[in-house]
Amino acid sequence: MEIRYSRGGLLGWIQERWFEFRQGHGTYLGFILSFINFVLIAYSLFLEKIFHNLTLFQFCLIFGCLYVPASIILGRLHIKKQIRYDTGMAFNVNPGLQAMMNELKEIKDLLKEHISE
Repeated sequence: MEIRYSRGGLLGWIQERWFEFRQGHGTYLGFILSFINFVLIAYSLFLEKIFHNLTLFQFCLIFGCLYVPASIILGRLHIKKQIRYDTGMAFNVNPGLQAMMNELKEIKDLLKEHISE
């Protein structure tokens, strides 16, 4: 069963594309562009002046070897420590999700009663 929040028609189609655009931009393209921007600025304003023989390719290779593992470690720590709070906050502000969880709890309670009889 698919739950659709779209109004249908042209307005619904536009709303769906707008949502998809924001997800694609915010999650992927915006991140990639800001990451490339960060690397280029760090290289051109800071490291190029200190390490004259360091090429952009060498810098990107060294930076990637240090930055990617650090990001993975921080991401893992976030998942282990912070994600439960993020999920809880998202749950608290989503009445649809709260209603669904309440319904599931009622079903669980009814099943427990039925099984114990």
